[in-house]
Amino acid sequence: MHILIDNTGFHSAGRCLDKAGLGPVDIKGLLQFALEIIFSEEILISGFESYGILGRTEEIAEKLRSEGLEREAVQVRTYSAEYYAKACEEGAARLASDFDYTFTTQTLNDSVDLRAARPDLLPHELSVEERVHDLIKRDRTEQELEEIAEASLQEKAAGSMAYMLSRCLPLWEKVRIAATSDSWTPKTTEQLIAALRYYMNYSLAQNESAYYTPAVARAEMLRSCNKAVTAAVAVSSIVADAVEKFKPKSLGLPSVSNVLVQKAKGDPTGVIAEAIRLRAMVTDLRKYLAEKLSTFNMNTPDWHHALHVQVKDLAWALERELHLTKQPQILDAVEIQLSPLPFSISLKSLKDWNRFRKLRKYVVVLTELSKELAFGQIDRYALDKLTAASVKDLNLTRE
Repeated sequence: MHILIDNTGFHSAGRCLDKAGLGPVDIKGLLQFALEIIFSEEILISGFESYGILGRTEEIAEKLRSEGLEREAVQVRTYSAEYYAKACEEGAARLASDFDYTFTTQTLNDSVDLRAARPDLLPHELSVEERVHDLIKRDRTEQELEEIAEASLQEKAAGSMAYMLSRCLPLWEKVRIAATSDSWTPKTTEQLIAALRYYMNYSLAQNESAYYTPAVARAEMLRSCNKAVTAAVAVSSIVADAVEKFKPKSLGLPSVSNVLVQKAKGDPTGVIAEAIRLRAMVTDLRKYLAEKLSTFNMNTPDWHHALHVQVKDLAWALERELHLTKQPQILDAVEIQLSPLPFSISLKSLKDWNRFRKLRKYVVVLTELSKELAFGQIDRYALDKLTAASVKDLNLTRE
């Protein structure tokens, strides 16, 4: 499975590694990135960025490599202005179509820290938000919009928001109508910028034949489903279900993320180290998930249900590997009987045995995680310790 993540989500994890997290949303970002390490074959990040943002991304990437993550696992992609512009235009058209449903008072999540919904910016780069706010607060002629679009991408991704707004007239008109409201503030513009980046990155991922995993803050702000890691979440739920049957009084919310938290022992770098260890164990599982994901279109309404139907095979095999249900054996297919023939072959039992034999290698790591959750020594304060080591201001966590 190949995914594209935004620089914002990458920086969210990086802040935790630097013990400078902005609060719970960055802890979620760290754990999301750890799941991406485990279950994604390749993580792509756009390199069409300003010097400051790209430099920060490369700094975090080098830190991960020093922890043992292979260079191929996280790749910063270099895009031409034309390639990037195409993704911007496609994203702008999609947002224009969704604007009345995506960008409303009812759908926006005001509780999200907007600092976590943007990449780590150098001080001089913060003026981008002010310029976008100024852009949409007054009418522009078509000639002005053309000039703005032409100049915008010279600033690379920092200018992409202005490019999307000035190049797509349907989006521009909807934003201008909304921006004339007295309730539209600079904070609303920050939310618009996050939405623009979200839609642009989604299109960029599609053009890369990859799945887009948005930063947690952006996904929460837009109440959006994180499609690219749904397979990982589905696998986590399989582990959770197995643990409940294995040991009914185990943790309330067992998951792969919980194993990472427990193993980290309060160290954000420990989360990454454990993710890298698990990554080495799930090569076959990653291939299996990639194959399953390739069989259906995520743009269809029932893709989420289709994924869980596909992943149920893993749940079936995991229960048998944990001996929660009898493991199929080849001899089960042979039935002794009193008849002219001394035995017969049960096709169902034979199919079950063959099915289990093929799936068994995919659930090895899930078996380990299930046993760890059920019988491992649990630190009830593991998440609190991780938060204390990752967040620069613990008052942010006391909501």
